[in-house]
Amino acid sequence: MVGARLITPFNGISAFATDPESGLSIRYWRGSDFTNATHGHRWDMIYGGTVVDPLLGTRFSGTA
Repeated sequence: MVGARLITPFNGISAFATDPESGLSIRYWRGSDFTNATHGHRWDMIYGGTVVDPLLGTRFSGTA
């Protein structure tokens, strides 16, 4: 399994954390939408992996 650090957002407040053992990185991003008077919080991670045995693979996808 591998991970990559995401880019710094152009606006809002953001922070990054990386696990030194696994190398996985997570980004926290907080921003506001003045038009709709809402405040959003996001946690993003990007990673990839490979299947040792293709016959035992599983595909999954999701959003919050």
